[in-house]
Amino acid sequence: MKNMFPARSSFDQIGKKWLMGLGIALIVLSFITLGAPYLTSIAITFIVGAVLIGSGVAYGFHAFQNNKWSGFFFSIIAALINIAAGLLILTYPKLGLVTLTLIFALLLAIQGVIKILASLKLSWADGAFWLLLSGVVSIVLGVLIWQGWPTTAAWVLGLFLSIDLLFAGWAMIFLSSTANRKRKAGK
Repeated sequence: MKNMFPARSSFDQIGKKWLMGLGIALIVLSFITLGAPYLTSIAITFIVGAVLIGSGVAYGFHAFQNNKWSGFFFSIIAALINIAAGLLILTYPKLGLVTLTLIFALLLAIQGVIKILASLKLSWADGAFWLLLSGVVSIVLGVLIWQGWPTTAAWVLGLFLSIDLLFAGWAMIFLSSTANRKRKAGK
């Protein structure tokens, strides 16, 4: 955990151009998802369903390739649960969307806390404020989802993902700009 965030001296080495590129990519993605929040929400639901089925097949494959393994029974159970959950989500995408919306609220809140902690660790950087703001926005969005659940499930995943991507993109751009200014100033 100690090396998770770069020290001031290594900040220039993490790639200012990559931070800028990441920021721009996140902002572009935010506009794409903002244009179609319901479609984004349904797409997320189908992707999660497909991933669950894929992971269930992988568990099953592993179990039958290693059928003498002591965890064979648990791998079969995991395979069946993942495949069943994936099929349920794909068969009933609206119910899957409602469930995923609640999970997304929790994800945003946790992500917000992590961003805030990262901003405190990078407090020496001028752009750290934007990372802090991004964390606060993530937490607020998570709370808003939870409060409006389940009625807002049809659009909230796509819209809030778009907002979160926008703020995260700006945070990366500002961090990149800070690194450029510090390098030019010789700090």
